[in-house]
Amino acid sequence: MLGRTSLWRGCDTATVPRAGVDLVSVRWLRSLALGMAAVTVAGCGGSPGRAGPPPPVAWVVFRHLPGVVDLAGPRSDGSFLVAAAGRLLVLGRDGTLSPFARGAGGYLTAAGTEPYLVLTSSDPVRRRPGQLPR
Repeated sequence: MLGRTSLWRGCDTATVPRAGVDLVSVRWLRSLALGMAAVTVAGCGGSPGRAGPPPPVAWVVFRHLPGVVDLAGPRSDGSFLVAAAGRLLVLGRDGTLSPFARGAGGYLTAAGTEPYLVLTSSDPVRRRPGQLPR
């Protein structure tokens, strides 16, 4: 009968793995991995109960305002900035409209254009103008 060293081409028996232990370890790890995968997949599917159809969704008229092309907000007080008919307005939480940026040097654009509004924070910019982040 051949010795273990001859099967492993001259390796000494101290470094030769025992086939029975390694085979069990590989099977055990494979079974563990498959079991964990099965539990994960089973846990992802299904819902706890029967889900009915989603509730109907419909737009609700909050305030009629002709010529609205954009909204920005909500602002810190809960109001929105509205671009409508070439002007800016503030739409309060209660639905009241107030003029914004009117007068000499105020905001005015031709009706029918499509301005885009952006609401920014009051945090100071820590870079000089024109300086891009690296």
